[in-house]
Amino acid sequence: MKWNNILSLLLVLSLFFGCSEENKTSQTAANVPPQNDPVAPEQNQPEPQDPIDQQEITEPQMPADQQEGMLYAAIDNVPVTIQWEENDSVKALHELVKGSDITIDMSQYGGFEQVGSLGQSLPKNDVQTTTAPGDIVLYSGNQIVVFYGSNSWDYTRLGKISDKSETELKALLDKENVTMKISSKNIQSEPLSSDKKLLVAYFSVTKHTKSIAEYISEYTGATLYEIVSETPYTDADINYGDKSSRTSLEQNDPNARPAIASTIEDIEQYDIIYLGYPIWWGEAPKIMYTFLEGAQIKVSTTIIPFCTSASSGMGTSATNLKEAAPSLNWLEGRRFAIGAEKSAVTEWIDSLNL
Repeated sequence: MKWNNILSLLLVLSLFFGCSEENKTSQTAANVPPQNDPVAPEQNQPEPQDPIDQQEITEPQMPADQQEGMLYAAIDNVPVTIQWEENDSVKALHELVKGSDITIDMSQYGGFEQVGSLGQSLPKNDVQTTTAPGDIVLYSGNQIVVFYGSNSWDYTRLGKISDKSETELKALLDKENVTMKISSKNIQSEPLSSDKKLLVAYFSVTKHTKSIAEYISEYTGATLYEIVSETPYTDADINYGDKSSRTSLEQNDPNARPAIASTIEDIEQYDIIYLGYPIWWGEAPKIMYTFLEGAQIKVSTTIIPFCTSASSGMGTSATNLKEAAPSLNWLEGRRFAIGAEKSAVTEWIDSLNL
């Protein structure tokens, strides 16, 4: 009996200790995280995606000049960006230029538009339309009209020039005649003509006009000539608040002609002269009259005025300068704000189509 009791006790103890070890192993396994492969921890985690990676992936697009369904245009060789309408007229126009480019000779009409025959008719859907600068419409089914002003008539809308300001449109279109080219291929502007001799003649005291003149010279290759007063202007001389300052007196004297320090030689060789000046009291400085009246500029020379100012427009300054040299070929000028970007200058030059 005693021996049997001992065996029973040993059996109970073995069962007890066996269960305890099993519980201990389970608890340990539950508390200890599973071991990873011997690699850096961040390699086991998905990397955060950049926002662009979460966007839909698309095939790279073809260059603009190779895309189907595009229409391109240029006026007097100046490329223009047009937002075309989605209508039957534009679709027919596109079919027309698939075979070859079309060129439209246009004439100025009414002081607000250029109009030219397409040579054949397109589908039309005329409605009463009040146009704005840059609008392109179809008139009578076979006339293309490009506006730099406004008119109200029955037209079919074709599109709108979107990359030119109202001033740039006027400079580009306010002429007796222009030529419009429409193509299914991208049109690149041609380099400026090199057979004409160009001069940039400018007067500048505060250097604002000087910077614009330098932009023009750099872009066109024109010779740069600074009109310098024989008696330099000081800050006190250009004091707007002093009615007795030098420039106040000069600008109020119609006969004032400040002397120029040195003249330019062989000015008659230049075909185009960009004429730059600041706006003083709403007009060009009187030294500009000294230059125009004293320089031996040939009659066939084209004069292109430009000016700079903080807020004033060009006003009548160019018109009054023209009276000092009426025999020259004067183009409409351009006013630039102080600190104007070079891109604004080059776009203006391109629109002149010289």
